[in-house]
Amino acid sequence: MGRYTELESFVRVVEAGSFVEAARQLGISPPVITRRVNELEARLQVRLLHRSTRRLSVTEAGRAFHPRAMAALESLQRAEASVGDADRSLRGLLRVSSPTSFGVLLLAPLLCAFRQAHPGIALELLLNDRRVNPVAEGFDLVLDDSGDPPPGMVAKPVATARRLLCASPDYLAQRGDPRQPQDLRSHDCIHYQYLESGNTWVLRNGKRRARVRVAPAFSTDSGSVMLSAAMHGSGIALLPSFLVMEALRTEKLRVVLPGWRAADLKLCALFPHRAYLPARARALIDLMTDHFATDPPSWEIPSDAEH
Repeated sequence: MGRYTELESFVRVVEAGSFVEAARQLGISPPVITRRVNELEARLQVRLLHRSTRRLSVTEAGRAFHPRAMAALESLQRAEASVGDADRSLRGLLRVSSPTSFGVLLLAPLLCAFRQAHPGIALELLLNDRRVNPVAEGFDLVLDDSGDPPPGMVAKPVATARRLLCASPDYLAQRGDPRQPQDLRSHDCIHYQYLESGNTWVLRNGKRRARVRVAPAFSTDSGSVMLSAAMHGSGIALLPSFLVMEALRTEKLRVVLPGWRAADLKLCALFPHRAYLPARARALIDLMTDHFATDPPSWEIPSDAEH
């Protein structure tokens, strides 16, 4: 197991950015992880990491070796998992974090089906719209829609949804329909506090682009609250298709500025690295990827509904 632990230590140091943090993640002391990396370098007869009192950097040889080391770790993990009873069921606690609206509407039903297929798994689903770090907060995997995963995290795409401008018919009857993106400045806007572009709504229509800085009339950290506020006539909201599909179908909301929308919302499963991913988490990621990969997804809105 010596070479295995050397590879694991090297990969963790690269991804954590420090020997101390990598040692903490592995549950060992910094001297032990330092010794393992030193032994790996001595065996390979090449410097993989530059150390100094202030910073750690990866050498050119280390950058070339890193993906090969990760692939080797994943292969070893799969080989270990195959030893013994190949048909044993998945077991253990699986902790998952998800954005609230996606978790309630789409993930929770899928998790119920997942557990029926694997009754030995105990599921824990926490819903939170803020940025969550899997390692720091003890999750096996995190569903993330920020589009900017933390350093050292693997981001596996699992679902994509369009983001549309919507408002209630009553609101539009009172305030009128905006004709161009810049008209949004004079409208009441319902704003998502975790929007990656802040108070600037970045919209596109084919090759055309528009950046509109809005003054939120209603600001919240919850997509579900935004939906409710929009349906109650509080203003115009920028919402993902899976959240507004039913409201559009029942005409409680209408698409505003047809043809204009924000960049697609992309949900990814975040985890430290495949080589450290429990088999139960890997199985859930595979299920989500397959389930949400329909073209178009079951929650998507026909294009003609936007016009």
